[in-house]
Amino acid sequence: MVDQGLLSREEAHRHPQKNVIYKTLGVNRDDELDLLGPIPVSFDDIFVLCSDGLINHVTDEEILKVASQESPQSACENLIHLANQRGGLDNITIQILKMKKPGHQPLSLGDRKKFWLIIGLILLILLVLNGLILIDPEFLKKIPFLSLNKP
Repeated sequence: MVDQGLLSREEAHRHPQKNVIYKTLGVNRDDELDLLGPIPVSFDDIFVLCSDGLINHVTDEEILKVASQESPQSACENLIHLANQRGGLDNITIQILKMKKPGHQPLSLGDRKKFWLIIGLILLILLVLNGLILIDPEFLKKIPFLSLNKP
């Protein structure tokens, strides 16, 4: 009704029939499906699928803010918590999908620790080699595969 211009978004949120289901899948096989699409998708698009248990207590603007600033899992948890704090009497269901560029995967905490451990080990090895060279400038010549003066 909002898309048809019969109700504003605010009126739709308070409408007495806002929870009435007019079509379902699997009940009547003769019913035509309402299909929409294809929908163009861009990188950094965010899709939110949620029940009225969420939107009865959290505004579209709040959902957008949380979904765009947090990971999908964290956003779902925080939005459910917010809806519950505001009275969440109905079931609260939410799924968030964020479209990302292929290959762009932020490192997990464990991977970040491994990365910095490897960087630290490389720096330690370079520091030790530098110290050995300062103590004995001929040090590299004593290692056969590093020797610059090959016979």
